[in-house]
Amino acid sequence: MSFKKILQCRRSLIAVFSIACLTYLGVERGIDVSIAIAGIVAAVCGANSYENVGRAKHTGKVDNVG
Repeated sequence: MSFKKILQCRRSLIAVFSIACLTYLGVERGIDVSIAIAGIVAAVCGANSYENVGRAKHTGKVDNVG
């Protein structure tokens, strides 16, 4: 998946911004934010997958993401 495709997805764009903010806060404050970052990634992945399943039920097609 190209970076351009990531920036066109609203959820992915928000996730990238959130991960960048958490990384900055983790470095600045010296705390472990890996669980929060993993949660963001899992939530976006699950939401995109659920959207694809719903689209497949209505149209009979599934987008190839890889």
